[in-house]
Amino acid sequence: MEDAPAMKPFLGWAEVVLSSVSKDFPDWQRSFLGHRSTYFTCCSGLGTAEIACKQIREASAKVFPKPVRLICRYAMDPDPDCQRALLLQDTGHLWSSIYDFFPESKKQKTGGNAESKVRHFCDSFDARIDDPRTNVLFGWLAMVKQHRLFWALMEMLDAALPEFQVFHLKGSPADWGHIGMARPRVWSIVYHREKVEVLFNPGEVYQILCCTLRKGLGSLPASIFWQHTPPADVVAMENSIREQRQLAALSSGPSDDWSYLLTESQQRHLSGYEAKWRQLHGGPSDLDDGCVFDLSQNPEHCCLWTSRHGSLPTFRRNSKLWVPCLKRFLLPREAALLMGFSGPSLQHVHQNNVGNAMSLQTVGLMILAALLSAAPLPRAAPGPEVPGAAHVTAVKN
Repeated sequence: MEDAPAMKPFLGWAEVVLSSVSKDFPDWQRSFLGHRSTYFTCCSGLGTAEIACKQIREASAKVFPKPVRLICRYAMDPDPDCQRALLLQDTGHLWSSIYDFFPESKKQKTGGNAESKVRHFCDSFDARIDDPRTNVLFGWLAMVKQHRLFWALMEMLDAALPEFQVFHLKGSPADWGHIGMARPRVWSIVYHREKVEVLFNPGEVYQILCCTLRKGLGSLPASIFWQHTPPADVVAMENSIREQRQLAALSSGPSDDWSYLLTESQQRHLSGYEAKWRQLHGGPSDLDDGCVFDLSQNPEHCCLWTSRHGSLPTFRRNSKLWVPCLKRFLLPREAALLMGFSGPSLQHVHQNNVGNAMSLQTVGLMILAALLSAAPLPRAAPGPEVPGAAHVTAVKN
């Protein structure tokens, strides 16, 4: 499914965008993109940032005379436990919290020590110290302050770092033409006031990059992501559900209809969705190859289905996404592909963690916007303020 011709610009997004950098930003080599730069992430579920950085490096080697020197590091990778997790032979850490690999004593110590240094955190996180995401965030903020980093990017940071100039940007896959994904997020790009010169408002740079990718991507219906799925992947998922239902595994190909695997509540929800879909659209749902229902939700209370603009229901940990034209659930691998992941990173994806992932291309565009918008200053030279700091930058679709 990753080899479909229409998928090439989608998965090769970095090369598409970088090909226009020299034209859109003639002085780009002055920015952080032209210097050795280390990107630090505090995402408790790792994977998106490191793969985006890798793809930017690989694409730059094809576009520029020399590849960009971009390194992705993590909130806690100086910690031995974190290093061991990252060096595992499999890629399990891509789809789970790095904090899960820490012994309990280390979790308490990390969270407690970090909290004593940093008392600000994003309001969307649980304030309790036993929340792994909060501990990771505390540790990351402490590291940013202690090491006086040149720049950093994270999801929804509050203005807790007075030494840094903060830009808040709203980003979504729809910004760059991927209407199939509803994954809006607010990102915070921070630059150290005494070490960085801000050249542009990152929000404006992000819009330029999105426009470039939109032109290169063209129309990409959501159905392209499941039209070429190998039957072996489908039957493997069907057998996994059959095992949960205490049914024998299939030895041949997948069934034509998975309705027999639905629970009673899922069958009721499916009937409710189909009735509402017919009433709204005037025809059966299985004639629309982009139609998807979330059977974890009762449509009488909340209809989570494909929007009239083609956006699929939001992926969550407990989502049960049913594709009527296929008469089966959307596979976790297909959901991950929709978010931009491919190749080895799909080996360990499961339904309970794919709902936590972020859009790979959107994260990559945010990283590029951060790199292109600023440059390192000579030592001790304070950087000028740029209008737009600490305000949400509206992104035009």
